[in-house]
Amino acid sequence: MAELAGYGGGVYYHTSTSKAAASIVTAIGGANNWTINWNGPPIETTDFSDAGTRTYIGGMKDWGGTFGGYYDTSVSYSSIDPGTALSMKFKLNSSHQIHGNVIITAMNPGVDVNGTATMTWNFMGTGAPTYA
Repeated sequence: MAELAGYGGGVYYHTSTSKAAASIVTAIGGANNWTINWNGPPIETTDFSDAGTRTYIGGMKDWGGTFGGYYDTSVSYSSIDPGTALSMKFKLNSSHQIHGNVIITAMNPGVDVNGTATMTWNFMGTGAPTYA
């Protein structure tokens, strides 16, 4: 089995959309986690002749997710605020990544009296992501 360590990952962006993965090089400072939800919800097609058993066909795909980490005072977060369209790259390690165009849907700063200040973002993908 070939597991991957999380410390090889990363989150990168480019302020223009439709960029190739190689040109998405601006790292999000302080980032330490990301999750992508890649969905293909089914469409129900059950009719009277199915005799009580539901039937489905494949539906439209979508993807989105979250990323976040520690608040980094050296980062200008205005280029990744809600409503912004970006090209993004989510690295699993140096040779595996998912990239595509996204729209930032939410930015969620937080602080804990017993921890560090954090930032998390929600995003929705536009078009199909690429896994390499």
